[in-house]
Amino acid sequence: MFIIGRGRYARESYPEVGQGGAAVGALRNRNVANALSFPAFTPATSPSASLVAALLYTPKVSGVIEATALLGLTNGASPETYAMIVAIATGTGLSVTGGSTASNGWLVGSTVPILIGGTGVALAQVIGESQVALAASGLGSLNVAAAISQPLPVGVPVVIEVLLTEVGGGHALSGSSVFSSLSALELP
Repeated sequence: MFIIGRGRYARESYPEVGQGGAAVGALRNRNVANALSFPAFTPATSPSASLVAALLYTPKVSGVIEATALLGLTNGASPETYAMIVAIATGTGLSVTGGSTASNGWLVGSTVPILIGGTGVALAQVIGESQVALAASGLGSLNVAAAISQPLPVGVPVVIEVLLTEVGGGHALSGSSVFSSLSALELP
């Protein structure tokens, strides 16, 4: 224990965190190291969605997964409302391939599709969603931070998906969209 405060009468303390505990936490946390971008494209119209990022992830401790995503985007020539959805898909023999960029297991892409393979892949469970309405040529961001409500089986791979959709339909994004943050963490 280390003592917090000044002088010999300080009474508050906090526990030491061993290096092993920090290493275990780092193994369960899958962050992108740098901003990841994908080229402009026209997202699917709601209720459909375009898969723009995915991670094959195996829970190792609790099965309670928290995912976060922060996406900056530039709207095209028409006003539009965009939504970003974070979901978790289950199945057997799961795999994730494709995308145009990769970082720490995450695959990101729009014009190069991300493919999820496996058998019995279940409809993804939505764990969080964010929406933003943008004016023509407007800049905006979508931010989702959410945890799954029911623990997943430990040792069974899942796919964490980030999907993008638009409400009006048929409006292309302008320029690159950038994930400045993309993370999956298994809570203790």
